[in-house]
Amino acid sequence: MRAYSIEGMGDALLSVLHPLIVTHARPDGDTVAACAALCHFYRDRGTPVAYASEEEIPKRLQFLLNGFERATDFTDYTPITVDVASPGQLGLLAEPLKDGRAVRYMIDHHATGRPFAPGLIIPDASSAAEVIFLIFESMEAKKKMKITTEIAGALYAGMSSDTGCFRYSNATPRTHRAAARLLAGHIDGAEINRLLFDAKTDEQIRAEGLIAERLVSAGDGITYATLTKAERDGFGLSFADFETAIDIVRSLEGTEIAMVAKETETPGEYRVSMRSTGFDVSSVAAAFEGGGHVRAAGCTVVANTPKEAAEQVLAVIRDKLKK
Repeated sequence: MRAYSIEGMGDALLSVLHPLIVTHARPDGDTVAACAALCHFYRDRGTPVAYASEEEIPKRLQFLLNGFERATDFTDYTPITVDVASPGQLGLLAEPLKDGRAVRYMIDHHATGRPFAPGLIIPDASSAAEVIFLIFESMEAKKKMKITTEIAGALYAGMSSDTGCFRYSNATPRTHRAAARLLAGHIDGAEINRLLFDAKTDEQIRAEGLIAERLVSAGDGITYATLTKAERDGFGLSFADFETAIDIVRSLEGTEIAMVAKETETPGEYRVSMRSTGFDVSSVAAAFEGGGHVRAAGCTVVANTPKEAAEQVLAVIRDKLKK
């Protein structure tokens, strides 16, 4: 796959006449914000643009894409993915996008994954939003576009989301410089962070409480929680309500490796999220054809029970801890 430079990626984006910005399955703050930034970029140019997501954007993130159309027919569009490391992350969109082969460009920041289209991947960037910021900054310097307040707000939201409000180790000096540049564009950073981190629905709060009741200490600084679809349904909660579940697990004192295994809508399929204070969880995710970063990664496993799903991943973690 062709790897573009920052400048080359900017020129490539300018060449697209009917863009469709595609998020990954189970959209999080970074993929939605990166999508929003590109949607605003094309709208500012007068170019018709739409976005595609496997499922409806979570309520707490819908403010980012207000006013943009979610496409259902991709026939006349040129797909561009954001924050999608592998075809498997396209979820139900994998089929209409031909397992990624129908994608024109991909923009990403994951160190591990399976590239499926030409594009730009910057593994040491905090987020896909930061990658897009670097592209737009280069374009703006050459007077090819302007980073408007709307674009700045979206990019700031993406960076803040993937760095835990700039608390995680992936928030580098470059990330902070980018955030400062965006804040200088008169965006309301405090309000954006409130919407991202403090404006939780009743369902999200109940979901966090449910996870807190299921914490299991596995020794070696490992803490995990599991959740079945039946348990989720029993409390009237959706899969999306558990987006912040991993933060509850990682917050337990003494936790160095945190994991949550949540059963999806497909019986026996568990989506696993992992975080660490230093251990390379991306290498664990890769063992299950997943991906991510050293301290934040995810994968999917198939198991008969939630305990079995957790044990599959724990076995790989323990094996790597021994080396």
